[in-house]
Amino acid sequence: MQSFSIIPCGGVDIIRKKVQSDLDKKLAVWEQSCLDYVFQVPDPARDDEPPVDASLCQNAIVDADLDADLDLLRNELTEVGEENAALNREIQSLEGQSASRDRCSALVNATLQQYDLNSYHEMFQEMVKTASELRMKVGKLQTEKMEESERLKIGWINNEHRDPSVTEIRRGFCNAKLEDLEAFIAHMKNM
Repeated sequence: MQSFSIIPCGGVDIIRKKVQSDLDKKLAVWEQSCLDYVFQVPDPARDDEPPVDASLCQNAIVDADLDADLDLLRNELTEVGEENAALNREIQSLEGQSASRDRCSALVNATLQQYDLNSYHEMFQEMVKTASELRMKVGKLQTEKMEESERLKIGWINNEHRDPSVTEIRRGFCNAKLEDLEAFIAHMKNM
């Protein structure tokens, strides 16, 4: 598995500034060298100048040294330019990877959000279905209980219970005793 290091956008700017700072320092050294050796103008006020022939020899030596220094500085400048180009390519690559990761992350988040919404919708539909089934079963049980209660009352009135006090009551309430009426009322309440 390949591991990528993520450099935040601020990190890219820091790398760019570091490269620019190093390049500026090297160019400043090169500029100072050019000012000190290449573009040096002799001071006419000095009297201890060697004769023209001797100064030409010294200038030739100095020119050879300056040429060597310039070649060295050119090589260093070329190397710095190549390093700068390589770092810029790497920075662009990292920026591309960062943008790609951001797009992938956004797509994954959008997909997860849709999945969450769908699962909530499915759970809600399941709850509605279960509640409807529960209501039907409760209604059916209530209907069965009421039918059973009615059947028991009708059976009691039709003398399915061979209780002598009930037979008395069935003949009529006018001849019934108070105890028989109370037994009848208690029996009806219990049903």
